[in-house]
Amino acid sequence: MFLVSIAPPERPEARIPPAKITILDEQGAAVLNNVVGPYRENADINMTCISSGGQPAPKVTWWREHALLDDSYLVLPDGTVKNVLYLEKLSRHDLHSVSCVNVVMGRMGPISCPPCYVCM
Repeated sequence: MFLVSIAPPERPEARIPPAKITILDEQGAAVLNNVVGPYRENADINMTCISSGGQPAPKVTWWREHALLDDSYLVLPDGTVKNVLYLEKLSRHDLHSVSCVNVVMGRMGPISCPPCYVCM
């Protein structure tokens, strides 16, 4: 005698990209026109990327060109996700764009949202 177990079909998973992605400067003000600064050389700064409305909560990461700068993010109780980028001792090398990238993960693979970038 054989026992056969049939698993129920998997339900399609709903993945919703973030409704809003906001970048805040070190004073907590929303960055307008994708530009922050000016900053002095050797200054320490931080920028915060906030993502709200995604389901499931997205991974929020910071990039410079194709180099990952920071992949530490925090999911808040309301479902908002934030990642704070700390840049220490700014130099002329830092006078480029950085991007906040949001990726919604799921069983069917990741969905990448268009990056939100900032020029310094």
